[in-house]
Amino acid sequence: MQKFKNFKFKEIFDHIAQGKRLKISDHINGDIPFVMAGYINNGICDYISNQEARRFPANSITIDIFGNCFYRKYEFAAGDDVGVFWSNKDISNKAMTYICAVIGKSLSGKFGFGNKLRASQTYDFEILLPSKDEQIDFEFMENYIKNIEIKMQILISSYSLLVAASRERERERERIIRLTAMFLLRIHIWQIISKRLSCE
Repeated sequence: MQKFKNFKFKEIFDHIAQGKRLKISDHINGDIPFVMAGYINNGICDYISNQEARRFPANSITIDIFGNCFYRKYEFAAGDDVGVFWSNKDISNKAMTYICAVIGKSLSGKFGFGNKLRASQTYDFEILLPSKDEQIDFEFMENYIKNIEIKMQILISSYSLLVAASRERERERERIIRLTAMFLLRIHIWQIISKRLSCE
């Protein structure tokens, strides 16, 4: 039986930081994703090259002032309405994805314009994670996400096969309709010709 235990953010992450304010009017076009508060496009509002922007490493989690939580597998910069969480430990991207999902669920509906969340508030936040020998069980989380991905691949493959079969059935139906239409047209033409011949 898998065990679970509450862990504080400061036990999970070695780094908890806030992004840095960068006005939209100061953005310089580039290829660095710039993350701000929001759910659309996972919070990415622009791609910049500003040297003064605060940049963060790949394999991080962002939580904005509204509690929106996203996993980042790429390097990025963030505004001051976004908190960033990462670790020096070798945590796999799948385990981080699991942690991100748990955090997102735990924060859902708790923050908004009247109650904005800042990274500095989160050190003692707790979430329930798989544990082994009283420590976080990263291996369980990684395998859990792997299994989900395998199941999703099977579902997608099955759906693709069903769609392909459905399209084939639709093409066959259209072929039968065309053949039937041609057959009826020929009968109609034959009837017209027969009437003319009988009149003669």
